[in-house]
Amino acid sequence: MTSMNFRRTLVCAAVATTLGVLAEPATAAPFRGTFDPADFAGEYIINVNPTCLLTSGWHANAGICAATLLSAYADVVSSSPNPAYTGRLTFAPPNISSSLQLFGIYVVGGQIDSFDTALLPQTGEAPGTPDNWFLQFTSGQMPSYPTFVTTDGAPPFDPTIKGVYLSVNNLGIIASAQYIGRAVDIPEPGSLSLLLGAIGGGWLARRRRKEKVPDPN
Repeated sequence: MTSMNFRRTLVCAAVATTLGVLAEPATAAPFRGTFDPADFAGEYIINVNPTCLLTSGWHANAGICAATLLSAYADVVSSSPNPAYTGRLTFAPPNISSSLQLFGIYVVGGQIDSFDTALLPQTGEAPGTPDNWFLQFTSGQMPSYPTFVTTDGAPPFDPTIKGVYLSVNNLGIIASAQYIGRAVDIPEPGSLSLLLGAIGGGWLARRRRKEKVPDPN
């Protein structure tokens, strides 16, 4: 095998390997979404099996549609009603995968439109706050929504209205938001590295062919 053919074979193999990896169905993939009302804004990342997105509708957090909320935070500016607070509240991590906290997701046209959770207490804050804050996601599509009441008596939210809701202590809802767009998938670093490596290998092989000086013999 000539040197040129060997390089070409290596490049083709790299491309084929990359495409093969990208074509294989992943067991779970991260999707990112944001929300941004007047009093608080935030972001979440949720892990869902892409195969679950093939069927539109509401899916319980189980089996092929098992989901995990990897991160969720809210940047809060609250002056009224009390308490006043300006800072970032974290509600995940730790990861939330229990079906008692993350009930299920609502899929529309192959995308995560929204999902449903119980009241999620803050797991971190900066700066610190003595108050108990809660975040809740609702799709408005959950068939049978359980009644959840926090330990300090904060009432449950209206499960028929899609949105993100913020509450504090026993004051109930103090702010709410509609989703802005739908959650979009986050490319996995491994897949991107393989793809870039294959493209780079092809470019390097072409460059070396061009720079190769013909043998006078």
